[in-house]
Amino acid sequence: MIIKTFAATLLSGALAMQNENDQRFLDYLSKHGKSYPDEQEFQQRQQIWEDTDRLIVEQNESNASFQLGHNQLSDMTATERKRRCGYKPKPKVYYQAHYHESADEPVADLPESWDWREHGAVNPVKDQGQCGSCWAFSSTGALEGAYAIKTGNLVSISE
Repeated sequence: MIIKTFAATLLSGALAMQNENDQRFLDYLSKHGKSYPDEQEFQQRQQIWEDTDRLIVEQNESNASFQLGHNQLSDMTATERKRRCGYKPKPKVYYQAHYHESADEPVADLPESWDWREHGAVNPVKDQGQCGSCWAFSSTGALEGAYAIKTGNLVSISE
């Protein structure tokens, strides 16, 4: 009798966890306006999302200096994300030819860390979609931050 009760408790806990994951995945779909053409695709995307969720939880429990979270790419494989974001790695020779050591002198009395988000110089993350113009997004982000630091006014510049 005790074994049956223990098994039932384990099963009910597993089902509750699964229902919680199912609900979180449905919330994710709603938040990002996602839908899939059939049940098979739905199950595949949910499995990818759950794998991503496990990675996020593990990372966030590691006490690293940063935290991860879900975004509109959480149901995509790494290959799909790279394809969607237009990532095309340059050959190693490119980086070696463009590397220069800095001759700047060390500066004393610097804080141990500095987060520009806490000082109003970083806008929320933008979604370039399949645009492939990461250079435009990184350029405007740099300009927005420099402008905010100089003027104290954070603006969003169009890519």
